[in-house]
Amino acid sequence: MHGMSKQGCFLVIICLLSLFAFSGAAEIQLSLIKVEHLDSFVEYPQVQGMEDALIQDSINTAILEQAASSLNTLTVLKAGSPGTIQASSQQWILHATSGPGVLSVLLTVDGRQPNGRTGYVQTPAMFNLEDGQAVTAEAVFLDVTEAAAWIEDYLLEQFDEDLSNYLDVQNLSPFPIENLLLTTSGISFYYPFDTMVWLSGRSASIHLLYHEIAPLLRLGKEDLLTLLGVNDQLMIADASLKNIEESVSAGALPGLDATLGGAMETLVEENRLQYDPEGYPEGELYQLEDDAYRGTFLISVDEASLSGILTKRMNLYGLITGRTTRTEIETLLGPAQFSLPMSDTAAQLYRVPEGTMLTYSYGNHELRLYVNTENTLGAIMLKTK
Repeated sequence: MHGMSKQGCFLVIICLLSLFAFSGAAEIQLSLIKVEHLDSFVEYPQVQGMEDALIQDSINTAILEQAASSLNTLTVLKAGSPGTIQASSQQWILHATSGPGVLSVLLTVDGRQPNGRTGYVQTPAMFNLEDGQAVTAEAVFLDVTEAAAWIEDYLLEQFDEDLSNYLDVQNLSPFPIENLLLTTSGISFYYPFDTMVWLSGRSASIHLLYHEIAPLLRLGKEDLLTLLGVNDQLMIADASLKNIEESVSAGALPGLDATLGGAMETLVEENRLQYDPEGYPEGELYQLEDDAYRGTFLISVDEASLSGILTKRMNLYGLITGRTTRTEIETLLGPAQFSLPMSDTAAQLYRVPEGTMLTYSYGNHELRLYVNTENTLGAIMLKTK
């Protein structure tokens, strides 16, 4: 960083992002380094405050190497080459039941790529904060090769029809199983530049919820995912009720960056539209391109702010679409505050399964759980009252 700061035309900003404290360990801080030149910028995180300076330096060096090509591009642009680059960073720590957990970092480059072409590419990296080593697919899957083949077949089965509208599904293979990132809700996989792309031109990414691929995962007692609490997510747990109440009260659902009351323009800009908005009984219906929103619709009454989220693909702290029964719902949440039969006609109109709507209120928000005629959870809606 010293070499760049001497050049004078770059603006370097260091921001403290978050503070994480672990029992028996030093406080670990994440700072965001942002290097700017005119309309271009590159940002990436650095770790501070670890007890072991060698581990900390190892992680920071690896992150800097991840951002190196973008920093080089910024230098080329500073020298007068045409174009722009906006390399933003997302980072979070997944806490473990023992030890400091895992640092996940996602660098998103929008604009000029290392080969000189313009594009949108996301590059993941993960680090075990216990030893600083990279977390690989081998630490996550029982058999990486078999997992990649299974996921390819699963995806073709799940959305072959949707993808065929604007993608060559043959580009699903080879599946980028090594380009993975652990999140709180599942695992995201990122296709390299110029392989599979969305309609918007962005390099594609796939997000799979943990319960969707549980048989493929290493979930033994001492395995990493178990220490990160993934096993607890696959069922209704002691913390489920509290987590659901807090999430609904905050107007959010796990794994989605949408919050009730948020700006639709921002959500569309960050996640892109898959289809044009459609009419809906309670406003306009939006389907976003980002794969985290597969099976999910956003609803806006005024086309400006988010007023509802409807999903048929969700693990709401143990309430899992396609699996959880009405009995399990009512055992956890109690009897519905309001229930309404959903005829086939009404179900088609509201894009939910025929059956029964169970309604629960938390603060200013309403949680609607739609169970089908077999009394299995088929859809979840979160909306403002």
